[in-house]
Amino acid sequence: MIDSGAAFTALVALVQSLPGMQGTVYEGVPAAFATRIGAYVVTLGMAVTDKTTGNLLQLTQEFEIGFGYRVSGTPSGAEREVLGFKDALMRAFYRDRTLGGVVASGEFLPGLNAPDYRQWAGAEVRLYPLPIRVIQRETVT
Repeated sequence: MIDSGAAFTALVALVQSLPGMQGTVYEGVPAAFATRIGAYVVTLGMAVTDKTTGNLLQLTQEFEIGFGYRVSGTPSGAEREVLGFKDALMRAFYRDRTLGGVVASGEFLPGLNAPDYRQWAGAEVRLYPLPIRVIQRETVT
């Protein structure tokens, strides 16, 4: 079944379940991170394909799961700590690519995940995005 909101909610829940994740996982990019390490999920692009056989529609939707590290003092641990969250996210996702049956499949998108360093709400924040693509299908009658 095609339900974009359910896919979004499942990704937020997946990130919230990561060991050591502090505080809220933001739905959309936050104005500031309330904790030293935070995370967000945001909707990117989508495409609908009519598979024509049996009135099958396929929704391919891309999201970005991002980790933000608010730097205070020396940022030396930022990269390693965020890498740990990225590894945990990938393991959790690939354990169940269907997100509990909400999507048919999914994958991380390579090459689109360069970190971004910004001044944000008066603090240096390092953002580490992970684009992900999920697919949902529905037979329309």
